[in-house]
Amino acid sequence: MSSNTSLYSCPEIYAKELLVLDVGTNLSVLRKWKVSKNETWVRVKLASNKFFDDPNKILKGWIKM
Repeated sequence: MSSNTSLYSCPEIYAKELLVLDVGTNLSVLRKWKVSKNETWVRVKLASNKFFDDPNKILKGWIKM
């Protein structure tokens, strides 16, 4: 990511914004969703430490590419 981006609940522009990701956030790509020729979304999982992180922390969501 070249700038901060938002993590959304589903691959729609009006979806609920879950959180804003900082530049350099470690992500794993789970799948890619091509809505149209000009709109692609990626389902991602944030890196976490299950021993130290809050169990209610949001770990998965969608980002618009």
